[in-house]
Amino acid sequence: MLVEIERPRQWEGWYCSKHFPAENVQLVVDAQFRVRSMDVRPGSITDRETLRFSRFGRNLTNILPEGKHVVGHAGYSLSKSVIVPYPTTITMSAEEKLFNTLQMTTQRAVKRTEELIKKRFRILQSPLRQKTEDGDVATTRTAQIISTAIVLHNVLVGLDDFVEVDSSMGDDTDEEEMDEGSDSDDSDLDEDMDDNVAAQRDRIKEYLYVNRDHILTHFG
Repeated sequence: MLVEIERPRQWEGWYCSKHFPAENVQLVVDAQFRVRSMDVRPGSITDRETLRFSRFGRNLTNILPEGKHVVGHAGYSLSKSVIVPYPTTITMSAEEKLFNTLQMTTQRAVKRTEELIKKRFRILQSPLRQKTEDGDVATTRTAQIISTAIVLHNVLVGLDDFVEVDSSMGDDTDEEEMDEGSDSDDSDLDEDMDDNVAAQRDRIKEYLYVNRDHILTHFG
């Protein structure tokens, strides 16, 4: 999730891929739109780097039960803990296309959570303008505002207090990032990945395809 901020005096590192200064917020969410982990970084830090540097990412192999995964978009690397889509190519099989479709459907929970947070806390829909005593942008304070909004969002989710999200909100998040690297045959591979990881994704792909009628009927 990108949250725009005013341009700091020392602006290097704060501009995101969409060419404005921002905080890049890593959200790990569940199916109930509750945020399970968050990490706030300067806008130039990619999603892949944020995962690597975050406390959640560093401890991911210890957090997840055996055989479980985090669903990530194409901006992440395929690893033992993170399952990402297959690279988009003209030779994609029907199994790979179905896998990517279901992957995208699952990933929508993150998008929905971002929309809920920004709808609840409209301060996040405009550039954050918190200042230090000398008039510069208070980036630490902007990160605190974002983190507080996310905590309050979780409280409201626990109270079953949801808001309606309309299409007038700008799309500031995933479409560009989710497509990042998806055109390259090896873009989704982690440097430290072993052959078993790719084989594991293939087994999931084959299971989904064999059971596609049931899955699409009940969850599609």
